[in-house]
Amino acid sequence: MLITCVIAGAAIWLVYRLRSVLLPFCVAAFVAYLLEPFVQFNRRLLNLKGRVLAIFITLFEATFFVGILCYFSIPMITSEMGHMGHLLKQFSESELDIPFMPDGIHEFIKKYVDFDYLSGLMKTDDYVKFVENVLTSTWQVVTSGISIIVGLLSWFIVFLYVIFIMLDYERLSATMRHMVPPSYRRIVFRIGADVKRSMNHYFRGQALVSFCVGVLFCIG
Repeated sequence: MLITCVIAGAAIWLVYRLRSVLLPFCVAAFVAYLLEPFVQFNRRLLNLKGRVLAIFITLFEATFFVGILCYFSIPMITSEMGHMGHLLKQFSESELDIPFMPDGIHEFIKKYVDFDYLSGLMKTDDYVKFVENVLTSTWQVVTSGISIIVGLLSWFIVFLYVIFIMLDYERLSATMRHMVPPSYRRIVFRIGADVKRSMNHYFRGQALVSFCVGVLFCIG
């Protein structure tokens, strides 16, 4: 028991010391796991034998989808934030009688929340000015420019990890299967298949629920 506790403590300490390296790898592995079904779909759709072209097509599709989503959502978000800034300023300057909200909470919010700063930060129709305000606020929190460079480098490393993990995804999966002792492979693989099937159903169900909720919110 003592040896087991020492080994477990050493493993936890090692993971803690290597967290800056393991975190990008774990994020990249999760992204590669999410994109793997799309890679296989592109391979079947385009009759591709290798994985390289299918991977880059999948990455292009994901980037294009995220770009289109940002193109349509960022103007709406900035418009809604400008409206929210106006409401915050109105809330701070007027005496409002809000149902089901005690007056003490209203006074507490007005006393300790700087609504002028929040409304000035949100109430803008200039996207560039809005981004500058956000970056300025973030810069006040991040006190060193080196941290920003390291952060950008970490995201670039995540992108590289995603590409290399996706290239060797099938071989990595096979290698992980061979790491299980032969006497335990049957039960471990059965449990792994159950977990994979359940996770796929869960994520698909949650995506459907989120889509329905989004449609209802847009209608509202």
